Amino acid sequence: MTTMVTVHASPIVLVGCADRETSEGLSAILESWHYAVEVTASGREALDRLIGPTPPTMALLDMDLPAPGGTEIAAELRRRREPRPGWVVLLSRVASRERVRLALESGADDFLRIPADVSDLKVRIRVAERVLALTSQVQKQSAELRYHATHDGLTGLWNREALLSL
Repeated sequence: MTTMVTVHASPIVLVGCADRETSEGLSAILESWHYAVEVTASGREALDRLIGPTPPTMALLDMDLPAPGGTEIAAELRRRREPRPGWVVLLSRVASRERVRLALESGADDFLRIPADVSDLKVRIRVAERVLALTSQVQKQSAELRYHATHDGLTGLWNREALLSL
């Protein structure tokens, strides 16, 4: 089964952070860049939102969120075959090599030290958008190729190879 990544016209970013000052600061920055932002201080709420029917485009999750933490959420999302948010960034006040390794091995796409440097955050968000756009384009082209490989170009009906493979 192929997982499709949905890229919204106005990306939705989930900020999951127990520290209110950090989540408000990140939200204000992201909203000033015209992102739709959802905030939660609960790991359970963040996971529920991320595995829901329409997950946000990106998630910025504190590694130290109350149960489950950011690393556990990233690991759970990696295990699932269902659609997942397009980009997961784990946040931490400590940027040790061990902490970064743990974040990336858990399934996160990126790591960011908090409090976040605004220019660093902007670069990472832009990279995420580019990767998501390219991923979406590749998935669309792959689906078109699968269709053309299994259907007759004139009638649109399944071709002989596709029927024999049933």
